[in-house]
Parts: sequence; structure tokens; C-alpha cells
Amino acid sequence: MTRPPPTSEKVLCLQCLEPVAGADLAAHIARAHGAPPAPGPAGRAPERPRTTPELLQAAAMLAAGKDEEALAALEAAVERDPAVAHGWFQKGMLHLARHEWPDALLCLERAVQLDEMDPRAWVAKFYALERAGGRSAEAARCLIRAADLDPLFTQQWIAKRFTEDELRMLQRRYGDAGPS
Repeated sequence: MTRPPPTSEKVLCLQCLEPVAGADLAAHIARAHGAPPAPGPAGRAPERPRTTPELLQAAAMLAAGKDEEALAALEAAVERDPAVAHGWFQKGMLHLARHEWPDALLCLERAVQLDEMDPRAWVAKFYALERAGGRSAEAARCLIRAADLDPLFTQQWIAKRFTEDELRMLQRRYGDAGPS
């Protein structure tokens, strides 16, 4: 799970590509782009993901740097309960970390089917589509959906995963299609 950057960590605003302290991004968006970022999904209380023994085991294996064992535990988790979006999301994130784009996409597509209100799954799917290449229109839709759900989180997540040159390329590619 991605955490907001510490106050001293710089991120790039996806609208103007200015470096901004992570803690100041919301204020920067309001000041420089004329509108406060929308809050997360309206009326939706944060949900605690359903946990299974396999998900706990996967977390422990990831913390110990044992990717293969973590992947096996995640596969067991989604086999045990295929309706747990968090399990699919975590499995997709592990595939992203391993640069296994097609496997990541399969998992993240399932995660967004199960929980369409999770901006993490949408932005991770955008990332996987960008890295896999060739599906820019679908990637743009995922980015827009993530930004609609939680624009600040979306900007911070992307700013931490793309280089400044990649962000400039994304801005040129998506221009008006990106979050506003």
C-alpha cells in the first residue's frame, strides 16, 4: 500500500510538472490550478480489507523479501476467496514490482471489477498499461477514473513511480485527457 510522501519529499504536479513538497501538493493544486482537489469517494467510509491467513502470510513473506513465497500465498488467497479485491490488488502489485505486466493487468482488472471505487487499483492498472504499452486509450480511462476518485492520491502515486522525463511524456500524450 502506498503512503503519502513525507513532507520533505518532492513530487511533481501532474498538471504543471512543478516540483512540490508532498505535504503541499493539495494546496499547490488549489492555488495554481484554481480548484481544490475533490475528496475521496463521497460518503464512503474507508473499508478495512478482508484478511485471510494467506494475505497475512503474503505480507510477512514480502517483508522478508521472499517474493516467490509471497506470490504463492497471494495465489492461495485469491483461490480461497476470489471475491476479495484486496487480494487481487496485492497480487497485481507484486507482479508490477516484478515487471510482469500481463500478469499484473489480469490481477488489477479483477481488482477494479470487484471494487470500482478503489483509486489504487485504477492507478495501478494505468501504470501496468503504460509499462506494457499499446493500450493508451484504456490507460487514459484508468487514469481519469483514479483521478476522479482521489486526485491527490493519484498524483502522488504516479509522481513516485515515473521519472520527470516520463511525466513530461505522459503530459504530452494525455494532455487534456489527464486529471484536471
